[in-house]
Amino acid sequence: AGAVATRRTHNLPQKSAILGMIRAAKGLKRIETWDELEELTFSVRVLKRPRRMWDFQTVEKVISADNTKIHPRLIFEVEYLADAAFLVALVGEKEFLEQIMNFLLKPYYMLSLGKRDCSPSFPIFWGLVEDPPEVAFDIASRDIAAFKQS
Repeated sequence: AGAVATRRTHNLPQKSAILGMIRAAKGLKRIETWDELEELTFSVRVLKRPRRMWDFQTVEKVISADNTKIHPRLIFEVEYLADAAFLVALVGEKEFLEQIMNFLLKPYYMLSLGKRDCSPSFPIFWGLVEDPPEVAFDIASRDIAAFKQS
């Protein structure tokens, strides 16, 4: 068999995950950085509370953190969020946000939500506004509700 490790998830999307998605949309590899992204401020609003789900992943030949050992096989019990809906606001310079918008509208890599097989079921980009996040969240929430009813 092998050692079993548990990976929990956060209750909300984290800034690092959103920035990773933006880097993927731009076509950057996981190890590539885009330093200007770190300057953005980040807010989240929950539209639909998630269900917590569990999955198992098997990884072979894992090198230990201190590079002293190779684990032949590790089994991870992985927690993830399902059936959730979140709004995320990024605040920054308008020109930079327009660049991000263009990458999100036509992503280089397929975008996913935590796992490759968890693709978004709703458009990933809502709009670019000059309002503060709380006002933008209210506007987006109304637009999304109207969209779902149509």
